[in-house]
Amino acid sequence: MRIEILRLTGEPVAIEVTEGATVKDVFSSPESGRAIRQEGSLLEAAERVYGSIEALGTLRVNGAGATLETPVQPGATILLIPKVEGGRA
Repeated sequence: MRIEILRLTGEPVAIEVTEGATVKDVFSSPESGRAIRQEGSLLEAAERVYGSIEALGTLRVNGAGATLETPVQPGATILLIPKVEGGRA
């Protein structure tokens, strides 16, 4: 099934995963790092560049709050909303 990863500051990346996949499965895909303009999986790239996957910001699947264990449906969109850096609270 096809899942799309979109980071508000980047280009959408389409990933193919098996039925019953979770967000973690999508982020483990070898080409998912392209969502943050990196090579390899998004899990590895986020750890390398940001220190953790959580440091990427807010995670949503089809608009609803999500975690790495959230199941994804065919055609789902995973949205990464970056944390605001240097802004006012």
